[in-house]
Amino acid sequence: MQTKIKILLLGLFLLIIPNKFVAQSNQQIIPLSCTSVLADINAYRLAHGLEKLQLDSEISQVARNHSHRMADHEIEFGHGGFSQRTQQLRTLFPHARGMAENVAYADRDNTKPLVQSWLVSSGHRKNILGDYNLTGIGVAHDANGRVYVTQIFVRTGA
Repeated sequence: MQTKIKILLLGLFLLIIPNKFVAQSNQQIIPLSCTSVLADINAYRLAHGLEKLQLDSEISQVARNHSHRMADHEIEFGHGGFSQRTQQLRTLFPHARGMAENVAYADRDNTKPLVQSWLVSSGHRKNILGDYNLTGIGVAHDANGRVYVTQIFVRTGA
């Protein structure tokens, strides 16, 4: 009887997990807030006749590191160190033709208003609508629950 209960609980657990995480084609597991940002950005790009951005795990790691450093208050909120991030990415993508970055923070883990704030800013919107094909998204929370998001855009290929 106990074995049947354990199997049932395991089955329920496995049914719940896909709602918390979404697996991407390269088998990485991405927190739902990252997928929400990506979904909103890609919906906006598609509505403007542009291709969807493909999420890249290496770019996401660079973005995540920046978000964590801001959340840990090692650096000020902003784009400080962007040239170092682009250098790091150019070693991974030596034929990259362009890169850009959006950063934001919010007092709660709700990506819709965060993305909307980018869309009403001409500089952020320009990055979102730019000639990029790859992106990386990093999310981190500080001790007070504030959410820091970094999205890096990269253009590879011809």
